[in-house]
Amino acid sequence: MRWKLGGSGWATWSWSVNAEEQKVHASYVGPEVLAGFMNGVWDLHLGCSATFVTFFDEPSGTRVFFNQTEKEVFVQIVEFAVLNEPSSWWSDARLIWAGRLPTEAFVGPSWP
Repeated sequence: MRWKLGGSGWATWSWSVNAEEQKVHASYVGPEVLAGFMNGVWDLHLGCSATFVTFFDEPSGTRVFFNQTEKEVFVQIVEFAVLNEPSSWWSDARLIWAGRLPTEAFVGPSWP
């Protein structure tokens, strides 16, 4: 996984898994976006069963959902056409990627 910060508040989260690279862009990168992502990953490490992080891309956005059972995490990356209208979120949602992997492979060995 890696983050690339660019321009005025833009960022890209890139993640390579099973020889596929996923990229999620965010146009508003305040501390809460990066902190939310890292806190979600930390929660998984501590045994949390479900969490998500939101990447806003004005007005669209992407949510990465994490569901954990035992020692495995199911990750879903879902793109939303308009994220600021809750009543229509799912009508234009598009699944970008979904898969399962061991939690430790996602969280990584570098956590304290």
